[in-house]
Amino acid sequence: MVNLDCSRDFRPFLCALYAPICMEYGRVTLPCRRLCQRAYSECSKLMEMFGVPWPEDMECSRFPDCDEPYPRLVDLNLAGDPTEGASVAVQRDYGFWCPRELKIDPDLGYSFLHDRVACNASSPAQYKASTVTQGSHNKACTMLFMVLYFFTMAGSVWWVILTITWFLAAVPKWGSEAIEKKALLFHASAWGIPGTLTIILLAMNKIEGDNISGVCFVGLYDVDALRYFVLAPLCLYVVVGVSLLLAGIISLNRVRIEIPLEKENQDKLVKFMIRIGVFSILYLVPLLVVIGCYFYEQAYRGIWETTWIQERCREYHIPCPYQVRETLL
Repeated sequence: MVNLDCSRDFRPFLCALYAPICMEYGRVTLPCRRLCQRAYSECSKLMEMFGVPWPEDMECSRFPDCDEPYPRLVDLNLAGDPTEGASVAVQRDYGFWCPRELKIDPDLGYSFLHDRVACNASSPAQYKASTVTQGSHNKACTMLFMVLYFFTMAGSVWWVILTITWFLAAVPKWGSEAIEKKALLFHASAWGIPGTLTIILLAMNKIEGDNISGVCFVGLYDVDALRYFVLAPLCLYVVVGVSLLLAGIISLNRVRIEIPLEKENQDKLVKFMIRIGVFSILYLVPLLVVIGCYFYEQAYRGIWETTWIQERCREYHIPCPYQVRETLL
């Protein structure tokens, strides 16, 4: 029966009957009577030709008379152009999905990437809804991830290299020519480290689409990937950079105090130290805010996901998590 290609409603009907979706513990959804009737009208004659009667447990009178068939094509057709009357929350009969559109204030001039990059396209003919992209099979999502992750890491490495040159000039008193001789090593590190991390993530298929912003990155749903490939490198860069920066400032300040200099040279040294400090603060403050957000997210992501499923499982017809409730005797 499964191999019969007599109706496009036959397999969805069998799946809804023998592998139903759990509404909550102890209850399951049954296929709608209209779906059963369509499958019966198109397949029963073919089955009779092979001498196979329509099974009793598939009698259409046993199933509820739903308003719409199972699953509804309106829920599957998520890739169409949004309209003014479109709703952000679409009622549906199966798992997770990408929102049809991102609602923002029309007075704001913001524009967001469409979910064509971060989400897989829906296929109403195959009863497939739009799902979040995971892995490297989506070329556009992969390219967007490579650009975002590579240059995010490269920017941090270049800042560390800046602090290294500052340290070499302030503590061992290297000249500009000696530092320039290390330019090849600096460039190899600045582009090689982010490139290596990007290749590792591509090989591990850790790319994930964000259905809210429409971009692709790493660690959006995989907390371990967020810890080891985003938080760990950024924290290491901050620790190394700040340590070298403080060592350079302490060394120059000691020179300013212990070695007598002309007032003009002292003023130049102080201004130089202030410029380095201001630049470092302007870079570090946003980076530390981002790192703090990442730490907060990885700490509470499990709670957010569990809470969302508990509150929305019945609305989206997905299995609800088990909850132990105290009963009053």
